[in-house]
Amino acid sequence: MRRRLELMGWGHLHEVGSAATHSYHLGERPDHRTLRICYENGVNAEGIVSRVLTEDDFKRFDLILGMDRSHVDFIKSFAPKDHASNVGLFMEFGGLGKLDVPDPYYGNLDDFLQVYEMVSKGTDGVLEKISRTRGEVMP
Repeated sequence: MRRRLELMGWGHLHEVGSAATHSYHLGERPDHRTLRICYENGVNAEGIVSRVLTEDDFKRFDLILGMDRSHVDFIKSFAPKDHASNVGLFMEFGGLGKLDVPDPYYGNLDDFLQVYEMVSKGTDGVLEKISRTRGEVMP
């Protein structure tokens, strides 16, 4: 999403973050297959390391999206009461239905590519919805 915002000239207008619900890979770089898919698609993944969602994220970000329903349930249970309405399912918010984005970790490179394509489509929908909500015109 960060790359799409930069390509649209909106990189300075919106902050994008990523955080895990659990600390299994805390401080680690993305999986080598993720890095390969990013590289092949012109996405800069340099400097990205795993971090865990914090209470401060609910103050910092207007919207927090989980990749699957279990993540959304966890995030809502963790959210301060006045911020739970800012939590949603990524693909649903992107207008693509109540789809979970699968975790490709135990799969092969094709599974990582499938997730990349899902996230790309979801990102299109999320950006369109944000632009409509804010009255911005997408370039």
